[in-house]
Amino acid sequence: MLKPAFSSDEFVRMKLVLATKVVGMMGRKLEEDDWTDAYCQAKNIPRSNWSNLNIDINYQGLGVEIKLYRVKSSHKESIKENC
Repeated sequence: MLKPAFSSDEFVRMKLVLATKVVGMMGRKLEEDDWTDAYCQAKNIPRSNWSNLNIDINYQGLGVEIKLYRVKSSHKESIKENC
């Protein structure tokens, strides 16, 4: 059985953090560091220095590596359909 990545409270926090980030991005794309920051805020865990050389998040036995996945989309597909 799969375990959810976020509790319902963490999910709400993640949604708020991401929405806030997007508003201030001025058209740039979300980078791995943005996702790392959002994940740590949602989980309420300390943020370590981000590096491409080490695992992105390492906290009390939790290890998370953030990877971006590019989807070539047409104007017909919604984000939800791609996910």
